[in-house]
Amino acid sequence: MKKKINNNLEDSYASFKLVKKLVKKGFFVTTKIGGISPLYTKKGEPTTYANYGLMYSELGDGYLPRPSLALVQKWIFANYKIAVLPLLMTKDHWDLFILTEGGEPIGKPSINFKAETYEEALEAGIEFVLKHF
Repeated sequence: MKKKINNNLEDSYASFKLVKKLVKKGFFVTTKIGGISPLYTKKGEPTTYANYGLMYSELGDGYLPRPSLALVQKWIFANYKIAVLPLLMTKDHWDLFILTEGGEPIGKPSINFKAETYEEALEAGIEFVLKHF
């Protein structure tokens, strides 16, 4: 029997809480989707901004980037040479692998924790990296 393929997927964005931590570490990448960038307002509400407006505002009025978790993962690797890889072990338990560029684990080979979704597990791994580096 042929496996049913799920193509009903969307980007998952970093939470406002995580973005505030990322910005403190120097993150300020805005995702561009066509002519629009997803952002957070000062209060943490998701919004969008036309890219031509970004050129002139430099986000000086309190907006923060709202990146996808995949973009944050890429930024961490580009700047710290660390890969964050959640692996589902059982229904809601994940092992989190934090690896250096050469594939060497940082700390324990894995960190075991409970999360409902891949996105929750990935965000937890990113927070771990930000806390320790």
